[in-house]
Amino acid sequence: MRRAPPSFSKKPAVVGHSFGGLLAQIIAGRGLSAATVSIDPAPFRGVLPLPISSLKSASPVLGNPANWNRAVTLSVEQFKYGWANGLSEDEAKQLHETFHVAAPGAPLFQAASANLNPWTEAKVNSKSSDRGRCWSYPARRITRCRGQSSTRRTRSSDGTPVSPRSRGS
Repeated sequence: MRRAPPSFSKKPAVVGHSFGGLLAQIIAGRGLSAATVSIDPAPFRGVLPLPISSLKSASPVLGNPANWNRAVTLSVEQFKYGWANGLSEDEAKQLHETFHVAAPGAPLFQAASANLNPWTEAKVNSKSSDRGRCWSYPARRITRCRGQSSTRRTRSSDGTPVSPRSRGS
């Protein structure tokens, strides 16, 4: 996406989780959103280190380089670790049977190798002056909204204090 669709009279607010959070950050970096919320976004070029839990949940894909060009299905155990770790075995199994579909491996390889590949697709222009307001959660992960690095959610991207209620506290 290089520009906002012509049918939009205003820039949209964009919200994304995981890889959707990474895509939301990319869209914001291109100046195409008025506001952006990325929830536990996938890492992009410049974010170090890659959490061990992320590597473990991605290992069914990253463990085999041939998965770059494949769609990969997770076992119930892999699904429970990465997606349903707060649920009982029975509930995780039911969700896996109902909702799990094979997913392409390429995006995981792109994110995992973002700091090694200068041409990576997983890069965000975090210093763009065209970025709208931006929030990224959770606070334990380094976030970059308008070039700021923060491990606390006490200020919005423009430096305005954020109330505890809006931080979800």
